[in-house]
Amino acid sequence: MAKGFGKPPEPPKVSAAALKRQEAAQQLEQMKAEGMPAYEIFVRPTGTRNWMTVGEIAVKRSDQVNFAIRDNRPGLTEAAVRRMPALNKYVDRLEFGYRLSEFKDEPIETYQEPKLPIPNPLAGVGDFIGNLFKKKA
Repeated sequence: MAKGFGKPPEPPKVSAAALKRQEAAQQLEQMKAEGMPAYEIFVRPTGTRNWMTVGEIAVKRSDQVNFAIRDNRPGLTEAAVRRMPALNKYVDRLEFGYRLSEFKDEPIETYQEPKLPIPNPLAGVGDFIGNLFKKKA
């Protein structure tokens, strides 16, 4: 029997970034299956009205969504530009928003930079060391 002409085509190679996205998608599905809240993430250039969907993120507690956006901001920006190349010229002034995935009729909340719940214990170390070496008049 004839098997065709030439060698069979090689399967396309998956990039490292694509593998990373696949792993993240699997982790998201696992977190959602465990009952963790999932949020839709949106983006828009600062000063505009229309939100565009970037993707979805899951967190252990609902008060952690702002921390998750802050910690994943480079990846979210990259995903936004990949989905909507026109956003590339607004990368330095993108605004993020979110809402629970299960409530599509709820308004989108604007991302707020999270405040640390406790002050950084090392914040005053530099001043303390500087004062040790100051000349006294």
